Amino acid sequence: MQNIDPFSKIEASVETEERQFTDEEVAVTKKKRKVANEEGFRNQIRDFAFNFRTRLRIFEVVVFVLLSIAEANCVQQEATAT
Repeated sequence: MQNIDPFSKIEASVETEERQFTDEEVAVTKKKRKVANEEGFRNQIRDFAFNFRTRLRIFEVVVFVLLSIAEANCVQQEATAT
């Protein structure tokens, strides 16, 4: 029985599929990567802005609730003082 290495066929097929890329293909690939990076950067900024606005709204609600509680306490203290 012959000992056959299963990876030898894979390596041979990979070697036959290798080819040289033209300058135009390299330029197109670089441009696509650049566009993808810019879109990713824009998405990060948009996500940060959305998160910031959301946190700001939450902060506004918390401050409003705390001020309402403080005002209610002041009104209650004035009512009990008089």
